[in-house]
Amino acid sequence: MIYVNWIGVIVAGVVGMVVGALWYGPLFGKLWARLVGMTQEKMEEAKQKGMAKSYVIGLIGQLVTAYVLAYLIALTGSYSINVLVPLVFWIWLGLIMPIMIGGSLWEGKPWKLVLLNGAYYIVVLMAMSFVLLYLK
Repeated sequence: MIYVNWIGVIVAGVVGMVVGALWYGPLFGKLWARLVGMTQEKMEEAKQKGMAKSYVIGLIGQLVTAYVLAYLIALTGSYSINVLVPLVFWIWLGLIMPIMIGGSLWEGKPWKLVLLNGAYYIVVLMAMSFVLLYLK
């Protein structure tokens, strides 16, 4: 039976939200806004509509990601950074990036946006995995 630490999953999910807030806020928020065509008016409109639902759905997504990552780590049977880092890298390279690249190829998203979002995903997955490793 695979054991997943639910406290680790919850903490990792919250860490995912914090990383996202920093990444798309003070670190790269202006670049992201420019790449997706987000204007100040659109931001204000979104704030007026209320962001609570988006944040709740985003948190659920982060919790699902953290759970799946915890499950995959548990499947390896090894809570070692030497196993964890390559595992997360290959998940990112083989599952996340091909989907992100498709966004540019088929949806016309700028390559800079693909790189910005792709970099975010490797950072957030690594951060989550370190939390899960620590709270195993």
